[in-house]
Amino acid sequence: MAIQFNNQTYDPFNCSQNCTDKFGCPSGVSPDFVIKRHDTKPVFKVSVEDCNGPIDLRGLVAEANMWAKAKLRDTIDETNTYFRLADNIGFEQIMVGDIIQMDRVRMPEKMLVIGFDEANKLVRVERGYRGTTVSSWKKGSGMRIFRVLNAPVTTEMVYEDIQQEDGTIERDVNTASYLVYEWQAEDTCLPGCYWIEFKLIKMKDVVYFLPGGNWVGEVHQESDGTWYTGSTQTDSSVRLEYFQADDTYAIGNGPWAGEYHSQSDMSFTGSEHNDGSVLLTLTGISTDPVTSYDENGVVSVNAMATDLSLIIPSFTDPSLTPYYFCCILGEGVEWMQRFPVCGEGFLIKIENSFTTEC
Repeated sequence: MAIQFNNQTYDPFNCSQNCTDKFGCPSGVSPDFVIKRHDTKPVFKVSVEDCNGPIDLRGLVAEANMWAKAKLRDTIDETNTYFRLADNIGFEQIMVGDIIQMDRVRMPEKMLVIGFDEANKLVRVERGYRGTTVSSWKKGSGMRIFRVLNAPVTTEMVYEDIQQEDGTIERDVNTASYLVYEWQAEDTCLPGCYWIEFKLIKMKDVVYFLPGGNWVGEVHQESDGTWYTGSTQTDSSVRLEYFQADDTYAIGNGPWAGEYHSQSDMSFTGSEHNDGSVLLTLTGISTDPVTSYDENGVVSVNAMATDLSLIIPSFTDPSLTPYYFCCILGEGVEWMQRFPVCGEGFLIKIENSFTTEC
């Protein structure tokens, strides 16, 4: 059965609630779920509903994240690859392979834990993990140590027949919806308190679009005089518009209704990759007309072809797109909802066990 949550109110000025032990457990707060170290049962199961009742989970992707919290004991700069944690809180919960995310709303740096020094309580990390920006961090800066990141979650729905007041029976009514996290061995290998958050993701129906821009790869001409990508006609070939004045071939930007395939984590036209394959997008927004493509994807932006009179000045670093500020849902995502709705997450306590499995 699903758990009941404590839903306690946190007082930031009440030390009895906010002081934590070395395992990160806050004083005076009951955990939402307790499990023994090394155990993988029982599962963590929560019910989810909104103002309309149990949420219809059909067609949704469910994921979970779990983390411990800690703070820096000392200031670090961009060159430091190891550090101590304030009062050593969180050190007992760190494992090689965990991902640390520093507490900052915009452009938070991620670090990969690659080792630790038990004697001196040092954590060794790889800075700027997953392309994030390496920064200096002051003493006391907060961090989250992720043990579980975007892990799959099972969904369950309960259907019942409901008798209405007029005596009619409404069949297969959704009366309860649950998110179920199956614990893995590495999730519970270290004791302490962690926070876990679920998220429901609704993916868009996949519609691929041609990118627009120019084609600089191989081309061929059909008997009717039209030009296509590739040296020969295949299901990857895309019709081009040839401009004789500047000797360029333009790609359209409409929906692609043909076959598509994946290559180097990108989607291209055609069932197989060849010299006529064109990069596809999910946006339907045409790229800059001076962007060039070949069968490998984006080749370059021809700065010499840009009409300077059309440039709109921008005083923001153009590399700082919304991606860097965590302001996008991700490609193909229509909407996202997180649980619990209020509070940081569900508080999980992993009780220490001295009958270790190693």
